[in-house]
Amino acid sequence: MTARVTDAEIIGVKHNMLTPIVEVEKIGDKRAFRCECECGEYTDVQLNHLRNGRTQSCGCLREQKKYPNVHRSIINCYRGMKKRCYDTKNKSYHRYGGRGIIVCREWLDDPSLFHTWAINNGWEKGLEIDRKDNDLNYSPYNCRFIKSKPNSQNQQRSRYWFVDGVRYESSRDAASVLKCSAATIRRRCNGKVLQSGNYSPPDPNCWSEPKYSEK
Repeated sequence: MTARVTDAEIIGVKHNMLTPIVEVEKIGDKRAFRCECECGEYTDVQLNHLRNGRTQSCGCLREQKKYPNVHRSIINCYRGMKKRCYDTKNKSYHRYGGRGIIVCREWLDDPSLFHTWAINNGWEKGLEIDRKDNDLNYSPYNCRFIKSKPNSQNQQRSRYWFVDGVRYESSRDAASVLKCSAATIRRRCNGKVLQSGNYSPPDPNCWSEPKYSEK
């Protein structure tokens, strides 16, 4: 009988483009792990598919092969846009799909139209897609490319934090007023990935949003 592979032998060990971060519920009757892909996305993969190389990425590798002449970051931009709008497990879904934000039909039906639009409308490596009106959808008329938002050093200072509908300048400000930790504020507003790998959503009427342009 083959010995059971321990979590310690799997978690953090890169397989092709995937790095397992936590074991999740079985897929079928097979053990599975949530993995972070090189492109930054997350996906749940059966352990045997991870080890034998049947699954090598979150799906971005397949798309890169389908569109070999399109820069990888454009493909990842498109996939990220779709995940935020349609994947209920995505950590940002509540701020996009959860608010009714969608991808326009022409881009959704034909990714190559988005690729072409991106190249013709200012895309450069390192830029991010941005919606001009944060309440409207992803479309050629509402999107542009901008430099990365200046929030890499301290995200909590470059976001507004809304707790029970009240806005605070930072998670620390909210924590000070509400007599709790900043980590508690972040969990209440952003949700949390549990030890089981499941996602616990934000508390009702609690969220955070950028002080700068949002994607």
